[in-house]
Amino acid sequence: MIEKERILQMIGDRIYADPKMMAQDLEVPEEELREELGALEKENEVAKTKSGKYALASTMGLFKGVLDCKQGGFAFLRTPEGMDDIFVAPSHKGGAFSGEEVLVKLSKHQQEGKHLEGKVIKVLSPLPVETVGTVQAKNGTVFVVSDDSAIDDIYVPKSKTMKAKNGQKVVISVTRRAQNGKSPEGKITEILGRAGDAGIDILAYARRFGLVSDFPEDCAQQARELTGGEKDLKNRLDLRDEMIVTIDGDDAKDLDDAVSLRLLDNGNYELGVHIADVSHYVREETPLDREALRRGTSVYLVDRVVPMLPKELSNDLCSLNAGEDKLTLSCLMEVNARGDIVSQRIENSVIRSRHRLTYNGVNRLLAGDAQENEAYADIAGMLRSMNSIAKTLRERRFEKGSIDFNIDEAEIILGDNGVPVDVRVRKRGDAEKLIEEFMLRANITVAELYHYMDIPFLYRIHEQPDADRMKELAIFLGNFGIHLKGFQNIHPHAIQDVLEKVAGTTEETIVNTVTLRALKKARYATEPVSHFGLAADQYCHFT
Repeated sequence: MIEKERILQMIGDRIYADPKMMAQDLEVPEEELREELGALEKENEVAKTKSGKYALASTMGLFKGVLDCKQGGFAFLRTPEGMDDIFVAPSHKGGAFSGEEVLVKLSKHQQEGKHLEGKVIKVLSPLPVETVGTVQAKNGTVFVVSDDSAIDDIYVPKSKTMKAKNGQKVVISVTRRAQNGKSPEGKITEILGRAGDAGIDILAYARRFGLVSDFPEDCAQQARELTGGEKDLKNRLDLRDEMIVTIDGDDAKDLDDAVSLRLLDNGNYELGVHIADVSHYVREETPLDREALRRGTSVYLVDRVVPMLPKELSNDLCSLNAGEDKLTLSCLMEVNARGDIVSQRIENSVIRSRHRLTYNGVNRLLAGDAQENEAYADIAGMLRSMNSIAKTLRERRFEKGSIDFNIDEAEIILGDNGVPVDVRVRKRGDAEKLIEEFMLRANITVAELYHYMDIPFLYRIHEQPDADRMKELAIFLGNFGIHLKGFQNIHPHAIQDVLEKVAGTTEETIVNTVTLRALKKARYATEPVSHFGLAADQYCHFT
C-alpha cells in the first residue's frame, strides 16, 4: 500500500502531477496508484484536472473545514493555521449548518488585500441535523424558529408536527437542506413544553447541545443489574473503621470524594483522599463505558445535572453516602509540619463515611459556631487540624509560584417555581479551600508517583505561555503602572506578583481576567509536561 503522505507530497512538489509519471517515480503499478488517487479525491484531498492530472485540493482553490455560521446569515470556513478564514455569503452556504464539515471553493476573482471569499460546493456532514426551537403556526403552516439564530426557520409538513402547538419548545430533526430559495424542512421529534414555563428554557438549552438525561436501554439495564456485595471487597484495604467524611454543597447528590486525617506516632499526619472507584463497575467496552465516553462528563446546569452515568451509579453505588460501604481509590499521604509529603501510597480500598458534611456547616464550625461544634463534637478537632494543614499546603504551593486568580463566580438563585430570583457572588470559605487544597495535593502526588514509576499515564498539563502573548499582556499592564518581569521564559511567580499588586483594587477583576486569558489553556497529555498555573512538575485529574 502506498503511503498517503508520499503521494500528497509528490503532487504538492509538482503542482499538477501526471499519474503515469508518478507511478514510475514511486515504482508502483499505475493501476494501484490510480486507486489511491481516487480515494484521495473522494476525501477531497486532491482534485482531478480536465487534462487528467492531479493537484492538491488547495491548489484548485478547494478547502475542507468546519463552517461557522453567524447571526447575520453569513458564515466563515475555519481554515488551517497560517491562512485567513474564508467568508461565505448567506446565499452561498449550500444549506449547510454551523458546525458541519463542508467543501468550499474560493471565488475566482479574489482581489488582493481583501478577505478571502468562497462558496460551499459540497456539504460533507450527513443529515439529519438536530436543533431546538419554538413552534410558529399560522394559517395551518408550521415553522420552527431555531434557538440558534444562525439557522433559518424550518418548515414542518403537517404530518410531521406531532400536533405541537404554537409557542411550544420542540426538538426538530432537519431532513432537507435549504435549496433554491426554499426553507429547510424537518420533522418534530420531541415536544419539550411551552416556552417560558419553569424549567423549559433550561431543558431546551440542554437539548440544543445534545444533552439528554435519559440513557439508552442497554445502558440503563446494565446499571440496574449492578449490585455491591462482599465479593467486591476482596483484596481491598479496609478503611471502614477510619474517621472518613464527605464535604460537599448542600444540594449535592453524587458524593464522589471523601477525606480523612489521623495523627501518626511520629507526629506527622496521614492525610487521606478517597475517590469513588467507578472503574470497578464501569468495565471497558460495556454499554455503560461507551455511553460515558460519548457524554464525556456530567454537565451541571442551573437547576439540574445531566449525568455521565445513570443515577444507579452516580447517586447510589458510586456515591460515598454516609454509613454505607463504598469502594474507593485512596491516596494516603504522610504530611509533616512544613507541609511536605514524606511518603505516599495508593490503595484499592473500602470506606464507610461517618458524616455527610456541607461546606456551609463546616464553615460555621470553623468559625466557632457552638451548635455545629456540638453536633459534630466527634470530628470538630479533626476538621480544625484539616483546616490548619490545608493552609500550610496552600502557603507552600504559593511559595513555589502557584497562581490563584481571584475572579468572582456567579451563583444563580431559583425560586420555588424554578424562575431565577437573584444572582449572587459564590463565596469560597475555609471549607471549600480545604477540599480544593486536598484534591490538588492528591492530584500532584498521584501524578508524581506514576511519573517516577514510568508507567503510561494521562497527565493534566498547562504549558509555558507564549512570549508574544506575554508581551501584549505587559503592554496592557503598563497602563496600570504594573511591570511584568520577563517574556521569553516567564516564571509563575511573575504572574503571581501582578495579581498581588492589584488585590483589593478597583482594577483587580479586569487584570485577573485579562491575565488569565493571556495564558494557554490546560489540556490532557501522555507526556508529563509541567503545570504552569500550579507551578507543579506533574499534575493529573485523579480526583
